[in-house]
Amino acid sequence: MSCRQSGFTLVELLIALSLSALLITLTYGSVVLGQRVASTLNDAVVRSEVMHIGWQFINDAITRAKVIRNPANRDDRTSFVGNADGFSLIADLPGYVGAGGLTLVTLRVDEQQNRRRLVLSQTRYPIIDDDDAEAVDAAAELVDDLASIRISYLGKVDDDGEPSWHEQWGGQRTLPSLVKVEIQPAAGPQWPLLIARPLSGAVAISEPEAGDDDGNTGLEEQRGEPAAANRRREHES
Repeated sequence: MSCRQSGFTLVELLIALSLSALLITLTYGSVVLGQRVASTLNDAVVRSEVMHIGWQFINDAITRAKVIRNPANRDDRTSFVGNADGFSLIADLPGYVGAGGLTLVTLRVDEQQNRRRLVLSQTRYPIIDDDDAEAVDAAAELVDDLASIRISYLGKVDDDGEPSWHEQWGGQRTLPSLVKVEIQPAAGPQWPLLIARPLSGAVAISEPEAGDDDGNTGLEEQRGEPAAANRRREHES
């Protein structure tokens, strides 16, 4: 009577190797899937954070928008210029945002490689030299693949008729009463609807001069009488 030798047969070895290969494949697939899920979650968190910060900055910039008056050419037109895809305005930003003070804020759409990017930039104002490499203090990409954007401006155009929504705003003596911004990225959820009101309204401020070192920031509001006349009356009293 023959007895079976100890060890594995060839068939048993092949089965064991097949099972090992299957386990390795499943383990590798689980690791790759986990990495993809983690990357997707991380991208979603980053997009959400950028959306929150960008939304708040745009809202603050519109709220703090100012009407800049240039005494040199007696131009009382507002510096606020906008269309359906973006806008440019001068805002009095708080000190914790960049350098603070008067800042040129621009929201625009850039097209690169068949993709539309939503970019927000801020520049110190006034701009002394257009060729200054450091003129743009900061620029941020809010949306790397933009599906659509729509900006509307509520107000009177040339003081005619009742206030209504417009897709263009520029060359007016006042800021728009309301600005509505709708942003839809190609990937991810739509941004919350933004409706902001410039608090300065039609109040004009003097444009600061680059060589002004006497501490005058040009932010004294013009409310019917020059601020200098008010100070003179206080001194006489």
